[in-house]
Amino acid sequence: MLDYRIYFLGANGRISRAIAFECENDASAIELARQHTHEHAMELWQQARMVQRFEPQPPE
Repeated sequence: MLDYRIYFLGANGRISRAIAFECENDASAIELARQHTHEHAMELWQQARMVQRFEPQPPE
């Protein structure tokens, strides 16, 4: 299992909170991260490596 973190960014682009978790691989971690919603961007990291950045979804 690999250690990951989802960083939730605030309006100022700085980290407002983080969630740490373990997954078997990047694909599983990306799927888990997509289940979270946030009004600003999120970043998924595996230790010091950024896996993916998620831009906020526009309101429907």
